[in-house]
Amino acid sequence: MNYKEFKELLLANLWDYFPKEVSISIRPVQKNNGVLLDGLLIRQSCDEIVPTIYLQPFFEMLQNGERDIDEITDEIIRQFE
Repeated sequence: MNYKEFKELLLANLWDYFPKEVSISIRPVQKNNGVLLDGLLIRQSCDEIVPTIYLQPFFEMLQNGERDIDEITDEIIRQFE
């Protein structure tokens, strides 16, 4: 699975889990050192502050065989909650 497929499948899994009122998106985030990372944003309508969950470490876990996509989805949900 390539990185684009990973992001698409992860988003599909998260949309299946969360209610429709929740906004889920992936946005590029430029860090202070100039590195560009993909950040996952999960926003409920009442949230003013939205944490960013960076996807690259999760993709590396998938590539290394440490976790499958369902385990990664579960971990992201746990981090969000």
